[in-house]
Amino acid sequence: MAVAGNGHPRHDHEHSDVSVRGLFYFIAALAIGGVLLHFGLKVFWNSLTTSAEHRPTSPFSYPAEPPPGPRLLPNPPEELHKYLASERRRLNSYGWVNREAGVVHIPIERAMELVLQRGLPVRSSRPPGEAEQKTAQRAGTAGARQPIVAQRQAQTNGE
Repeated sequence: MAVAGNGHPRHDHEHSDVSVRGLFYFIAALAIGGVLLHFGLKVFWNSLTTSAEHRPTSPFSYPAEPPPGPRLLPNPPEELHKYLASERRRLNSYGWVNREAGVVHIPIERAMELVLQRGLPVRSSRPPGEAEQKTAQRAGTAGARQPIVAQRQAQTNGE
């Protein structure tokens, strides 16, 4: 950097300005490129939409109609209250599940009492009659049926 006579650095300036012709060509090239890009995208978009119209529909496409209603609950708290009330009625009543097979439902409190009295049913790997006979023989009551809890106690005691 050159120093002037007064001890301060000498500031130089540009001897030529920006080329106006070069700036004009650059802006013109940007404008022409933008127009060409716009028309190119329009042609591309039109080719996509027309090819979609001629393409066969997929067998897995969604139906044009919406599914039948109601899709939303009009009053969710009220619907939940009705549902829970119907479930409570079912849990606290007697009724048929399958009349032909003789299957019924009983109140939940009664079912819990029966489970406490009889115990839970247990499957064995033996044929159905053989397991009951062996358990009855071990307990000393051949042929008599015992609750499952008593059978298990007899088995664990080694009787």
